[in-house]
Amino acid sequence: FRDLLRLSKRHSHSDPISCPICYQWLREAAELYGGDFLAGLFLPGCVEFEEWRLVQQESLAADALDALDRLAAYHEARGEFESCQEYARRQLHLEPWRESAHLRLMRGLAATGQTQAALKQYEAYRQTLADELGLAPAAVVTALRRQIQSGKIAPRVGSDGAGEGFWLSGAGERRQVTALACSRGARGDVEEDATLGCSALCERIH
Repeated sequence: FRDLLRLSKRHSHSDPISCPICYQWLREAAELYGGDFLAGLFLPGCVEFEEWRLVQQESLAADALDALDRLAAYHEARGEFESCQEYARRQLHLEPWRESAHLRLMRGLAATGQTQAALKQYEAYRQTLADELGLAPAAVVTALRRQIQSGKIAPRVGSDGAGEGFWLSGAGERRQVTALACSRGARGDVEEDATLGCSALCERIH
């Protein structure tokens, strides 16, 4: 999984979104990701293992979300909206409040004539934010909903900036625990790669 992502990051090209070679690597990587790393495995009394597992789990999940987002952007740029919807939904399965995935899914649904489904997706996102985080959707999301309602939205090509992951500050206990594990990992209890990955995650969180 990580080797395929490294290949994509090191590949030299002028337009990473539309690169077919990177697409193949990312698609293979996405197929390899099966969910949270070592989910359900605990070693009683071994705090160090739990800290390491959480750091690895969050780092791999962040990489998977990024890969899925790039795959969705690839298909959206090519006007392949059904595939774009598929990868957006996979992101939301991992992170239900991910704004960029909701935007892509709404645009993809609207572009394929599924107006009511796109509006229901907005409501699902609004409800998720309200229930879990006590927040309302950002202005860009409500603006897209109004466009869809008015029938003014046309099939979109390109990501319009939505390719960047959306991370909410303090969103969920797992992110907070990861930050704690990262701070302890600075003692040298965690592998260098894991610590670097955790540091990157903490920067996104805060």
